[in-house]
Amino acid sequence: MRRLFLVLLPVLLLTACELPPETEILAPPVRFDAFAPRRLVNLEKVLGSDITLLGPDTLQLHVRFDAATRRNVITAPDSTEVLDAQVFRYRRLYYAVERGTSTGYWVHALRIRGRQVQGLTDVYRQMWDLSAAVQRGGWPELVRYRSADEDSICLRFDAKTLRPFYQAELDSLPSYELARPPRTPPAAAEPTTEPEAEARPAPAVSLYPNPAATQVTLSFGTPAARTVQLYDPAGRLVQTITTQSATLEMPVRDLAEGVYTLRISGGSRAIQSLRLMVKHT
Repeated sequence: MRRLFLVLLPVLLLTACELPPETEILAPPVRFDAFAPRRLVNLEKVLGSDITLLGPDTLQLHVRFDAATRRNVITAPDSTEVLDAQVFRYRRLYYAVERGTSTGYWVHALRIRGRQVQGLTDVYRQMWDLSAAVQRGGWPELVRYRSADEDSICLRFDAKTLRPFYQAELDSLPSYELARPPRTPPAAAEPTTEPEAEARPAPAVSLYPNPAATQVTLSFGTPAARTVQLYDPAGRLVQTITTQSATLEMPVRDLAEGVYTLRISGGSRAIQSLRLMVKHT
């Protein structure tokens, strides 16, 4: 009986972690065993229900906590789902647990300190970075199953062991500020002398149209040497463009529909990330 169990064990592990064939290509190879998070957090109470995040780009999001399932559902204005996860807190980081399959889970970290928010929309990047680290031999004590070609790896989730990884991931991500409700500014006093020239920050990148069907235009405000990288909904790099112009036109008619990420480096600003929705109908 023991010998039969040892023969069947790899099959049972693979079944527990396996994604359906149609989604396997798009999903990071690493996922976690199903587990029940404790002390679940209501993000609607933490962030508010209708929020605006200011950073490399502006995100307007609706946050809803489902009391029946204890899930936090976050959507964009066009109803695109940004997050659907149970959230718990461990040592000042929040962890979003999303169901990747019937039994497998994705986990990515969030940092919410005061009005600063990081990691809210980066589940694919964090899971792909985790997959790369595991494929390089990281955290062997957490690996429960690893396929021969490493396109399916199942881990046991351990917040204490993985916290340094998630901490480093968040340190590399852009920070957003939770916008305060608008208020009426006080009347300005009449200047008595010539106003001094004020240093103006570099303009933020604008993206239009969004959603886009055939072509999208990036406006940088000023010409400078920049690199634009386009990542597909699975977090894979699909295109890199360098430019020195103040604007850049990118065709999208041949891209599959979905939410893409544009990362812009160069110019006088730090790395910026923008969300682009490709929709052909």
